[in-house]
Amino acid sequence: MNVVRKNSLVLGLLLIFVMFSIFVSSGVAADSYKINLAQYQTGPEFPGYRIAEYFKSRVDELSEGRIEINHFAGDLLGDWETQEIHVKEGSLNMCKAPASSTFDLEMEFVRMPYVIFNWEGAKNVYGPGGGGEQLLNEICQRNDTYCLGVEPEGFIVVVSTKEFTPLPGHKSIGKLKTRVMPAKIEEISGRTLGFLTLSMSWGEIHSALMLGTIDAAMGPCYGEAPLFKDVVKKQYNYNYGFAAAPWIINLDLWNSLSTEDQEIFQTAMTEAIGREWDRGTETEETAMAEMREAGVDIVDLTDEQMAANVEAMRDEVWSWAAENIYSEEFMNKIKSFAQPVN
Repeated sequence: MNVVRKNSLVLGLLLIFVMFSIFVSSGVAADSYKINLAQYQTGPEFPGYRIAEYFKSRVDELSEGRIEINHFAGDLLGDWETQEIHVKEGSLNMCKAPASSTFDLEMEFVRMPYVIFNWEGAKNVYGPGGGGEQLLNEICQRNDTYCLGVEPEGFIVVVSTKEFTPLPGHKSIGKLKTRVMPAKIEEISGRTLGFLTLSMSWGEIHSALMLGTIDAAMGPCYGEAPLFKDVVKKQYNYNYGFAAAPWIINLDLWNSLSTEDQEIFQTAMTEAIGREWDRGTETEETAMAEMREAGVDIVDLTDEQMAANVEAMRDEVWSWAAENIYSEEFMNKIKSFAQPVN
């Protein structure tokens, strides 16, 4: 009887040990996972790529290897609009999400011209706690995504194969075939500046400039302009827009994460984006040096030219947006954090 009891006790202890091992093993498996992250830029000279790589490394460090970030650079998982929709639907975990009407029409407020004029103003609007960041957070959440932070890609320029005078309606502009982003606000902005506009995807710009299909392109920020250094002669620093892109994660996925893991993700992304805010002007200067070295003439607008463009854009484009896209309440939100002209 004692032998039976002893054997039963041994078997019981063995069963408990096996069950505990299974429980611990399953817990580790559930706690270790992979995240697929996409962004459309393809090298370390671009902020999106740098952010993704830093985020990947920092998450690995903070989670002690428990969380693996798979970084898909470029268009491996589609263009940026496709990536954003996939995160919204849940078939992709995370991505960099430039303003896209396909994602949400109100998200295009980022493309409103001359909301801000310098890096200090940009950080006040799109940095942590800024009015622009808060508005993007609201838009992302109602589209089943969570915004971990807003990346500063920088101010936007116009690159051209031909010389012109950067004044609204000037005769040297009117016949220039100019690419604009496939976004209505960008199209209206181009027309207001005086260009003959046509919509074209990012990947087509270089060949179109080279072949003469277009004479100029709106949309590149300073850091992207060197991609066209071999096919353009001029870079006009209109600085009419500021490329601010949220980094988003699927909302259901975010809500399923533990508080600890949410903190890891947020810490890593905040640090990654913060590095880009710190190096913003450096990125612009480096890019312009590269353009000059390639023989491209950099044109800074005069005070008179800038004032004329700001007045035209705020009058025409802002009025158009108020009548055709945004409610009065939404426009008032934008105006509340827009830098004053004077």
